[in-house]
Amino acid sequence: MTPTSRLAQNLDYLRLEADLTQEQMAEIVGMGLKFYQTLERGRKPQIKLETVERLGRPFGLEVWEMLAPIAVLKRRRYRLPVSTTEAKRGPRARWTVR
Repeated sequence: MTPTSRLAQNLDYLRLEADLTQEQMAEIVGMGLKFYQTLERGRKPQIKLETVERLGRPFGLEVWEMLAPIAVLKRRRYRLPVSTTEAKRGPRARWTVR
């Protein structure tokens, strides 16, 4: 399995564990929806290290953990990003890490 496909698998796993949509996840990490979707599908052949850091930051994960086999994530305790507003999660919702 390539590092890109591992990252895609881990992003999908983390997003579903946090019960987030792709749109919400893209907003949390500060990326455009289409770019995030490309990453989660594993269709981006080259990804900057800074991008991987940005993807792991809301979960408190290091780069190596984002690129590790999914079994590493399943064993590790990580933070889940949550909304700071009680309102419906929308494009203007603010996010923090619990």
